[in-house]
Amino acid sequence: MKEIAVISIWLVALTTIFAGCKKDNNDPETTFELLAEQVIGPEGGSFISSDHLIMDVPAGAFSNATTLQLFYSDEENPYTGDGGASDVIYIKGFPDDLAKPVRVAVKHDGSATKDAYVAMGFPAIATATFDTVFGHKLYPAIDSSGYLVCMILPEEKNGRDLKGSDHSHQGRYGVPFFCIRNLFYLQTDHFLIYYNSGFHNLNTISSLAGGLEDAYALLKSWDFSYDSRTSWPVYVEVKPLNKTGTDENLDGLSLRGIPYTKNSGYLEIGNHLINDHNLLRITGGHEFFHLVQDLYNYDEKYNWLQEASSTWFESYLTLN
Repeated sequence: MKEIAVISIWLVALTTIFAGCKKDNNDPETTFELLAEQVIGPEGGSFISSDHLIMDVPAGAFSNATTLQLFYSDEENPYTGDGGASDVIYIKGFPDDLAKPVRVAVKHDGSATKDAYVAMGFPAIATATFDTVFGHKLYPAIDSSGYLVCMILPEEKNGRDLKGSDHSHQGRYGVPFFCIRNLFYLQTDHFLIYYNSGFHNLNTISSLAGGLEDAYALLKSWDFSYDSRTSWPVYVEVKPLNKTGTDENLDGLSLRGIPYTKNSGYLEIGNHLINDHNLLRITGGHEFFHLVQDLYNYDEKYNWLQEASSTWFESYLTLN
């Protein structure tokens, strides 16, 4: 395993649900304000709201005339206090056949200068509750005159992700964009774990990584098959996980993207567990078992069995 400060790697980032906990993103108090609207066609163009975002669409990126809308949201950056570096804005209208990279620059708060990312939201299904929630993808970004600049790539089918937001509770506003700073990562044979740089000198991230690899090896020894998943490592992120409207923290999340594929399972672990070696291990294993269960069947009628077996599996990973 090796630890490296994240500078130029990008990977899908994502979110969802877990050990009997529920992530409710449908905050009725969130308000949205339409800031900009513009039609961009095959000839390309720029979509600008100087206080929030600049998007440059090259000629040939859009196959048809497309109406883009930019909404300002008053919701809190999910990384506030742990790397959040901008307001949350929403973009609606991306086509599902993006043909060329699109340059996106998001206004940051003046502190996003190191190991920084632009996070782009996408809709996903929570494995434990079958709620539709927002995960996000991380794009490495550079600081340019107060903006974090990244490229959205067509081969990642981001247009489909943005179109998929229609499945979500906030689909009428598109998907969220926001800035994050100070992320590091640790990579193992089968997992890529992102975490705040403040945890860099703690050995508990290694405990999480060890628990995940132990879970992988144990399930494989029990003849669970990983053959249907062709994309490794699994993305894992240690981040704040809070229940909307409460002071409670969520230990872990397991999520599948929309549309679901065998490669769309990813994990999130609550950063409030950062000093607890044992809980990091068993939470990681619990969530990974959900991902493996989905490789076989993700029908809601088996949810009780999947949750019970993931909880039972924790006893095989505990340190005590």
